[in-house]
Amino acid sequence: MIANDFATTYALSDPFFRAKQPYNIYESSRGAIRYHSHEIVSIERQGNLAKVKIKFDASVPEFEVRGHKISQPRKTFENTETWLFLGDDWYREYYDQTNEIRFTRY
Repeated sequence: MIANDFATTYALSDPFFRAKQPYNIYESSRGAIRYHSHEIVSIERQGNLAKVKIKFDASVPEFEVRGHKISQPRKTFENTETWLFLGDDWYREYYDQTNEIRFTRY
């Protein structure tokens, strides 16, 4: 995400998410957030699942929506992602925390 390499981040997304969201929609929904740094804090693996705790710095450069300027200064965030080992590789599970949506079933 730091390099805005959306093709790679999409390819690393779980195949259930990719089956529901075409790349062009995924790519068009990226971009408002700027990622500055990324660190893997810890990995807890249990079989084909891994909980990966990450820390990253991000900001939102100023932009305007309906006459209102929006921006966020650089901040540090922590998050725990779930990664799935499927077939012969690891994939990041899509999870929308706001709406509690995921496409995986296990």
